[in-house]
Amino acid sequence: MACLPDPRAAANRVKRVLHSVFESTFSFDLEEHRKNNIGATAVWLKKLDGTTRFTVAYTVQAALGGHAIPVDAGTFAALRVLDLITDKDAADETVPGLERAVAKSKGIEFGSMLHELGANYAANPYSSAVREILLKINPECESRLPKRRAKRAPRKPQETPPRPNQAGIKTKASTPPKSTETKRSRKKSSTKPLKPDPRKKTSSRSVASRKRSSSKGLSKRKPR
Repeated sequence: MACLPDPRAAANRVKRVLHSVFESTFSFDLEEHRKNNIGATAVWLKKLDGTTRFTVAYTVQAALGGHAIPVDAGTFAALRVLDLITDKDAADETVPGLERAVAKSKGIEFGSMLHELGANYAANPYSSAVREILLKINPECESRLPKRRAKRAPRKPQETPPRPNQAGIKTKASTPPKSTETKRSRKKSSTKPLKPDPRKKTSSRSVASRKRSSSKGLSKRKPR
Protein backbone atom coordinates (compact mmCIF):
# COMPACT_ATOMS: atom_id res chain seq x y z
CA MET A 1 0.00 0.00 0.00
CA ALA A 2 3.04 2.29 -0.09
CA CYS A 3 2.11 3.43 -3.62
CA LEU A 4 -1.11 5.06 -2.37
CA PRO A 5 -1.20 8.79 -1.57
CA ASP A 6 -2.10 8.15 2.09
CA PRO A 7 -1.29 4.49 2.90
CA ARG A 8 -1.87 4.76 6.67
CA ALA A 9 -5.41 6.09 6.29
CA ALA A 10 -6.20 3.45 3.64
CA ALA A 11 -4.90 0.63 5.87
CA ASN A 12 -6.94 1.97 8.79
CA ARG A 13 -10.11 1.97 6.69
CA VAL A 14 -9.52 -1.60 5.46
CA LYS A 15 -9.02 -2.76 9.05
CA ARG A 16 -12.22 -1.06 10.23
CA VAL A 17 -14.27 -2.48 7.34
CA LEU A 18 -13.07 -6.06 7.95
CA HIS A 19 -13.77 -5.72 11.66
CA SER A 20 -17.28 -4.40 10.95
CA VAL A 21 -18.03 -7.23 8.46
CA PHE A 22 -16.88 -9.90 10.92
CA GLU A 23 -19.00 -8.43 13.73
CA SER A 24 -22.14 -8.50 11.53
CA THR A 25 -21.75 -12.00 9.99
CA PHE A 26 -18.94 -13.64 12.08
CA SER A 27 -17.21 -14.42 8.78
CA PHE A 28 -15.65 -12.68 5.79
CA ASP A 29 -17.89 -14.33 3.17
CA LEU A 30 -19.95 -11.78 1.20
CA GLU A 31 -21.63 -14.14 -1.30
CA GLU A 32 -25.00 -13.69 0.38
CA HIS A 33 -24.92 -9.92 -0.16
CA ARG A 34 -23.60 -10.38 -3.69
CA LYS A 35 -26.74 -12.29 -4.68
CA ASN A 36 -29.00 -9.50 -3.47
CA ASN A 37 -30.05 -6.43 -5.39
CA ILE A 38 -27.28 -3.88 -6.10
CA GLY A 39 -29.19 -1.06 -4.39
CA ALA A 40 -29.72 -3.06 -1.18
CA THR A 41 -26.09 -4.18 -1.12
CA ALA A 42 -24.88 -0.59 -1.63
CA VAL A 43 -27.01 0.56 1.30
CA TRP A 44 -25.51 -2.22 3.48
CA LEU A 45 -21.98 -1.26 2.45
CA LYS A 46 -22.57 2.38 3.42
CA LYS A 47 -23.52 1.30 6.96
CA LEU A 48 -20.19 -0.48 7.55
CA ASP A 49 -17.61 1.33 9.64
CA GLY A 50 -14.69 2.62 7.55
CA THR A 51 -16.40 2.72 4.16
CA THR A 52 -16.46 5.84 2.00
CA ARG A 53 -18.28 6.73 -1.20
CA PHE A 54 -15.18 5.74 -3.12
CA THR A 55 -15.10 2.23 -1.63
CA VAL A 56 -18.83 1.72 -2.16
CA ALA A 57 -18.65 2.90 -5.81
CA TYR A 58 -15.57 0.77 -6.47
CA THR A 59 -17.23 -2.33 -4.98
CA VAL A 60 -20.38 -1.74 -7.04
CA GLN A 61 -18.33 -1.31 -10.22
CA ALA A 62 -15.71 -4.07 -9.76
CA ALA A 63 -17.55 -6.76 -7.75
CA LEU A 64 -21.29 -6.26 -8.36
CA GLY A 65 -21.19 -5.28 -12.04
CA GLY A 66 -23.05 -2.00 -11.52
CA HIS A 67 -22.43 1.37 -13.11
CA ALA A 68 -20.60 3.60 -10.63
CA ILE A 69 -17.40 5.65 -11.00
CA PRO A 70 -15.31 5.89 -7.82
CA VAL A 71 -13.99 9.36 -6.98
CA ASP A 72 -11.54 10.02 -4.14
CA ALA A 73 -10.31 13.21 -2.42
CA GLY A 74 -7.46 13.83 -4.87
CA THR A 75 -9.84 13.51 -7.83
CA PHE A 76 -12.28 15.97 -6.24
CA ALA A 77 -9.44 18.49 -5.85
CA ALA A 78 -8.41 18.06 -9.51
CA LEU A 79 -12.00 18.41 -10.71
CA ARG A 80 -12.37 21.58 -8.64
CA VAL A 81 -9.29 23.07 -10.30
CA LEU A 82 -10.79 22.21 -13.68
CA ASP A 83 -14.01 23.99 -12.59
CA LEU A 84 -16.07 20.87 -13.28
CA ILE A 85 -17.57 20.89 -9.77
CA THR A 86 -18.31 23.58 -7.21
CA ASP A 87 -17.08 23.93 -3.65
CA LYS A 88 -20.39 22.55 -2.40
CA ASP A 89 -20.07 19.45 -4.59
CA ALA A 90 -16.52 18.89 -3.32
CA ALA A 91 -17.71 19.19 0.29
CA ASP A 92 -20.58 16.76 -0.36
CA GLU A 93 -18.21 14.42 -2.30
CA THR A 94 -20.50 14.19 -5.31
CA VAL A 95 -20.03 14.78 -9.04
CA PRO A 96 -23.47 15.52 -10.49
CA GLY A 97 -24.23 13.70 -13.75
CA LEU A 98 -20.95 11.74 -13.92
CA GLU A 99 -22.57 8.32 -14.42
CA ARG A 100 -24.94 9.76 -17.04
CA ALA A 101 -22.12 11.42 -19.00
CA VAL A 102 -19.98 8.24 -19.15
CA ALA A 103 -21.35 5.05 -20.67
CA LYS A 104 -21.37 1.84 -18.62
CA SER A 105 -19.13 0.06 -21.14
CA LYS A 106 -16.43 2.71 -20.62
CA GLY A 107 -16.98 3.19 -16.89
CA ILE A 108 -14.07 0.97 -15.73
CA GLU A 109 -11.56 2.53 -18.16
CA PHE A 110 -12.70 6.09 -17.44
CA GLY A 111 -12.72 5.45 -13.68
CA SER A 112 -9.15 4.10 -13.67
CA MET A 113 -7.83 7.04 -15.71
CA LEU A 114 -9.66 9.54 -13.51
CA HIS A 115 -8.32 7.86 -10.38
CA GLU A 116 -4.77 7.98 -11.79
CA LEU A 117 -5.10 11.74 -12.36
CA GLY A 118 -6.41 12.25 -8.83
CA ALA A 119 -3.64 10.13 -7.30
CA ASN A 120 -0.92 12.06 -9.16
CA TYR A 121 -2.47 15.36 -8.16
CA ALA A 122 -2.66 14.31 -4.51
CA ALA A 123 0.94 13.07 -4.55
CA ASN A 124 2.37 16.30 -6.02
CA PRO A 125 -0.02 19.09 -7.06
CA TYR A 126 2.95 21.23 -8.19
CA SER A 127 4.19 18.65 -10.71
CA SER A 128 4.79 20.05 -14.19
CA ALA A 129 3.30 16.92 -15.80
CA VAL A 130 0.06 17.22 -13.81
CA ARG A 131 -0.21 20.94 -14.56
CA GLU A 132 0.28 20.25 -18.27
CA ILE A 133 -2.55 17.69 -18.28
CA LEU A 134 -4.90 20.02 -16.44
CA LEU A 135 -4.13 22.91 -18.80
CA LYS A 136 -4.80 20.69 -21.80
CA ILE A 137 -8.22 19.79 -20.39
CA ASN A 138 -9.11 23.37 -19.47
CA PRO A 139 -6.68 26.18 -20.48
CA GLU A 140 -8.61 28.65 -18.28
CA CYS A 141 -7.74 26.83 -15.04
CA GLU A 142 -4.29 28.39 -14.70
CA SER A 143 -5.47 30.87 -12.06
CA ARG A 144 -6.82 28.01 -9.91
CA LEU A 145 -3.66 25.92 -10.00
CA PRO A 146 -1.90 25.62 -6.63
CA LYS A 147 1.10 27.89 -6.22
CA ARG A 148 4.15 27.42 -4.08
CA ARG A 149 4.72 29.75 -1.18
CA ALA A 150 7.34 32.43 -1.61
CA LYS A 151 10.54 31.94 0.34
CA ARG A 152 10.88 34.12 3.40
CA ALA A 153 13.71 36.63 3.52
CA PRO A 154 16.34 35.99 6.21
CA ARG A 155 15.77 37.94 9.39
CA LYS A 156 18.14 40.78 10.20
CA PRO A 157 19.89 40.69 13.58
CA GLN A 158 18.06 42.86 16.07
CA GLU A 159 20.05 45.72 17.57
CA THR A 160 19.92 46.22 21.33
CA PRO A 161 17.73 49.26 22.13
CA PRO A 162 19.36 52.15 24.05
CA ARG A 163 18.74 52.21 27.77
CA PRO A 164 17.59 55.46 29.48
CA ASN A 165 19.85 56.65 32.32
CA GLN A 166 18.80 58.43 35.49
CA ALA A 167 18.62 61.81 33.72
CA GLY A 168 16.33 60.38 31.07
CA ILE A 169 18.92 60.63 28.27
CA LYS A 170 19.11 57.55 26.09
CA THR A 171 22.57 56.11 25.84
CA LYS A 172 23.98 53.16 23.99
CA ALA A 173 24.04 49.83 25.72
CA SER A 174 27.18 49.82 27.81
CA THR A 175 29.51 46.92 27.47
CA PRO A 176 30.53 45.17 30.67
CA PRO A 177 33.95 46.39 31.95
CA LYS A 178 36.77 43.99 31.59
CA SER A 179 38.10 42.56 34.80
CA THR A 180 41.31 44.19 36.10
CA GLU A 181 42.44 41.00 37.74
CA THR A 182 43.07 39.37 34.40
CA LYS A 183 45.13 42.38 33.29
CA ARG A 184 47.24 42.30 36.44
CA SER A 185 47.81 38.58 36.19
CA ARG A 186 48.87 39.01 32.56
CA LYS A 187 51.29 41.79 33.48
CA LYS A 188 52.79 39.68 36.24
CA SER A 189 53.18 36.73 34.00
CA SER A 190 54.67 38.86 31.19
CA THR A 191 57.27 40.68 33.38
CA LYS A 192 60.57 38.86 33.75
CA PRO A 193 62.87 39.11 36.80
CA LEU A 194 65.50 41.78 36.30
CA LYS A 195 69.13 40.69 36.21
CA PRO A 196 71.50 42.49 38.55
CA ASP A 197 73.80 45.01 36.92
CA PRO A 198 77.43 43.80 37.07
CA ARG A 199 78.68 47.41 37.34
CA LYS A 200 76.91 47.92 40.63
CA LYS A 201 78.66 44.99 42.26
CA THR A 202 81.26 46.00 44.81
CA SER A 203 83.85 43.58 45.93
CA SER A 204 84.92 43.16 49.53
CA ARG A 205 88.46 44.37 48.67
CA SER A 206 87.27 47.78 47.47
CA VAL A 207 85.28 48.31 50.67
CA ALA A 208 88.29 47.41 52.83
CA SER A 209 90.61 49.75 50.89
CA ARG A 210 88.19 52.66 51.38
CA LYS A 211 88.14 52.10 55.13
CA ARG A 212 91.94 52.03 55.29
CA SER A 213 92.32 55.22 53.30
CA SER A 214 89.93 57.05 55.58
CA SER A 215 91.82 55.90 58.70
CA LYS A 216 95.17 56.97 57.20
CA GLY A 217 93.88 60.45 56.55
CA LEU A 218 92.82 60.88 60.12
CA SER A 219 96.21 59.75 61.46
CA LYS A 220 98.20 62.26 59.30
CA ARG A 221 96.32 65.25 60.69
CA LYS A 222 98.21 67.21 63.40
CA PRO A 223 96.57 67.80 66.69
CA ARG A 224 95.63 71.39 67.37
